[in-house]
This record gives sequence, C-alpha cells and structure tokens, in this order.
Amino acid sequence: MPRLFRQYIAVLLSSLALGLPGLAAAQSQATDSGSVTLNARVSGYVDIAAGGPASVTTGGTVSVVKNKGDVLTGMTIDFGDVSPVNTNPMVKATVPLRLRSNVAYTLSVSTTGFSNVDPLAIQPTDVGFGVDNVRRTDSGVNAGTDTIVAAVKGDPSLDPDANTGTPRWDFVTAKSLSNYTTSKAVMTGPRIMQVVPAANVGGLLVDTYFAIKPQFFTPGSFTTTVTYTITTP
Repeated sequence: MPRLFRQYIAVLLSSLALGLPGLAAAQSQATDSGSVTLNARVSGYVDIAAGGPASVTTGGTVSVVKNKGDVLTGMTIDFGDVSPVNTNPMVKATVPLRLRSNVAYTLSVSTTGFSNVDPLAIQPTDVGFGVDNVRRTDSGVNAGTDTIVAAVKGDPSLDPDANTGTPRWDFVTAKSLSNYTTSKAVMTGPRIMQVVPAANVGGLLVDTYFAIKPQFFTPGSFTTTVTYTITTP
C-alpha cells in the first residue's frame, strides 16, 4: 500500500474517532420540552334586553314586536287617544325586560322628559310607571333575592287616585314619569347568571308598566323616550 494512501487512511480514521462522541451524545437524547404561558381575564358583565313582547291594553299599539333577548331599541308604544273618547278606566302598557350579569347589578330608569305649557294638557305626572313581577325561573339563572324600590313597586294602573282633593286623577309622584327626568335606581340584586355560555337566552325577567288614565286633557300629544340602564354597583 503506498505510503501516501496509508497516511490518508490514518487521518480519516482519526477524524471519525473524534466525531463519534458527539454522535453518541445526539443519539442518547430521548426527550425534550418547551412551554407556553396561558392567561385570560373575566370582567364584570351586565346586559339588558327585551324580556318578551310588549303589550298595550284598551286602545294602544306597539310598533315593533320584540322577543326575549332582542335588543331593546326601535320600539314605540302608542297609547292612542286618551281623551274621554276612550271609555276604559286605564290604558296600560307592559314592557318585560331580561337582565343578565355575572356580578351584582342595579337597574335604573330615566326619561327625556316632556312638558306642555298648558297645565291642563297631558303632563309627565299623568303617565304612571311601575316595576313588578321579578322572576329568576329561566334555566342557567342563579337563585337570589332582588329588591324593587318600594315607592315604584307595582302596576300603577291598579293604584287609587293619589290626590282626591283635586279634579285631576293623579299618580303617586314616584310612580309617574315626572320622577325620572334624571336617572333613578328602581331595582337591585345579586349576580344573575350561573356559569353558562353567552348564547344562553335565559335571564332574570321583570315587568315594567306604563299607564294613562283617559281624562279631559287639552287636545295635543306628547313624545318621550324611556331609557333602562343596568350597571354594576
């Protein structure tokens, strides 16, 4: 074997010998690992929607039917003619609400207000308002005790004349729209929902009422917007 060739073989074998330890180390690695960090947050959440279709008795109409869970906008309640041509003792509207929350809540009400210069025209004091019939019966709703502000509790159409000393039939001030030209709390309560998916249409249901007693008002009309707001305390 030529000498040069023998030297080449020797160098090659030496190189292979030097590489074997690293190769052996790579082959002995049987596991490896890495990691990621996960995080999320849960904020306090409240929402309000229609609790079912609104209704008006004895002469009125509702412009848009809202089903439970529908956004509570775009609906107009028309009480119709509330002069003596309407011979019913009261015209009453019922607006059901659905509330949901993962925290304690406060429900408040406000109106844009309206006024007529003529004191004998219909005024905010002539529109009754009340809250009642709260229920936590839907699936996925926590048990709990909700508190309606005592002064506004009940259907105003069932109340007696608050001031029999005047010819005009009057609602109690706290149960008329004149009391809500600024936002006022009408109900509070503890957490509403259990741990359920956001798509769950259930919630706390409560009825709100509006009422007008037909009287000899000066001819005219009124328009006002009632805003319901649910907040965390």
